[in-house]
Amino acid sequence: MNPSFAASRLDIPTAMQIMPQEEQASSSSGASSQLQPSLDDCLKLLRGERDEQRLGGLLLVTKFCNKDDHTPIRKLSITILAALCRVPDIAASEDMVTMIPLIVESIGIKTLYKSGGLNVLALHMMMILPDGSRIIELAMGLAQIIVIKLPSDNVYSEHQTELAMVVAAVAKQFALLQNAMKFEALHLLSAILSNGYSAPVYDALRLMEDDVWSTNMRIGIVAILQYRVAPSHKLQALVLAECVMSIVGEGWLIGEMNLTDSQDSLPADRCILLVLESSRVEIAVLLNDLAYLKYEASKESSNRENILVKQRNLGVAFSLVEKIIKLISSFGEESTANAIISESTFTKIISGLNETIGVVLDYLQDTKEHGQMKADDLLAAVRVIGSYLAEAPDACNDKVTELLDFTSGNIGSLSKLIGRSFAMCGQDLISDDAKVDVDPFQIITSAYTSWANRFPRIRQAVESSGPLPSVLYL
Repeated sequence: MNPSFAASRLDIPTAMQIMPQEEQASSSSGASSQLQPSLDDCLKLLRGERDEQRLGGLLLVTKFCNKDDHTPIRKLSITILAALCRVPDIAASEDMVTMIPLIVESIGIKTLYKSGGLNVLALHMMMILPDGSRIIELAMGLAQIIVIKLPSDNVYSEHQTELAMVVAAVAKQFALLQNAMKFEALHLLSAILSNGYSAPVYDALRLMEDDVWSTNMRIGIVAILQYRVAPSHKLQALVLAECVMSIVGEGWLIGEMNLTDSQDSLPADRCILLVLESSRVEIAVLLNDLAYLKYEASKESSNRENILVKQRNLGVAFSLVEKIIKLISSFGEESTANAIISESTFTKIISGLNETIGVVLDYLQDTKEHGQMKADDLLAAVRVIGSYLAEAPDACNDKVTELLDFTSGNIGSLSKLIGRSFAMCGQDLISDDAKVDVDPFQIITSAYTSWANRFPRIRQAVESSGPLPSVLYL
């Protein structure tokens, strides 16, 4: 008889005879006159050492294919694939690699995570997987599913080191690749680092001996910001830039811009200019959108959600501008700045900041005219203006004066209030109910001396309203 024909007619009892004797005995216990193999029997055959056992298991597979219950089929399929993947060439084949998402969907992402999947992904992405390969793309996808789908408090607290390794590995792909995978790397890096539970990952990245990951981040972010890409990608790149600076500091904005072994190199100040320009564009667009949604559009609930999203994005852009202000102020004198960046770059930065602060002041003036005094975006706007004016008090002087709008009547009222406060504190006339643990006199004098020199008209009015405490003249 033809051997293949004989194999095709192998029935269930014959398959059971192929099973090892001890397994056959356990699976046959309690059976009636006819053998009734179980799913476990089939799996044992598939895991057997001899080809005859595995063939018997394959022949039993069809007996468990119930169209209404796919669980046994999934278990069998995964077992078969696991057996095939014992052969290295099969495991590394393109066909097998492309089935990874389906396998993960079958076993569940929790099972992958609990079995140490994130550890494996981190080690392989760092050391083994080739740059730009299909398998590293799948590994990035699996890492993103773990980060997004599973509880962040557990993932970030239990695997901060592994996530930091993933960040370092993906940052390399982010800098190196010039195809769609670059955006996938951007999404994954943003998802990991912008998470509210990411502080342990930040600490792990700071402890890394090799900080090349931050250079790779700079290269990747600059590429996104300088080319024509979707606005959402540019915004995500700005979010990522803000995260990186929260880890390594504002100095990251100026630095090396070439890949290892690359002949091409960009100026060290390219990053700070692109981040500033992109942030300025975002601020202008978002402030215009917010003004429309608040004062012109209908009061629909969807507008409220839209406003919250735009306020959050505006906060990122404001934070980046503040970090640039902090970096520039750390240079001290302009001559010191020119030793780090060129004079033309320094001029561009100052000019850009002046223009943006002017736009923000216009927005505050608009909100003032509409009678709105409280909102998160207003607080953020005041903060960024304050940060800049602390370094450049004379900037946008006309707009600041218009916004403050101190008329002679207002100045007179304010000076009398300050003078009366000095008098009451000095004579201990404040009631016990209104007293606090700290000295009110110290609070008022300290605040007054910190800003009085910047507002000479107010100071003159206060001093002419009556005698001041002697401490103010020291």
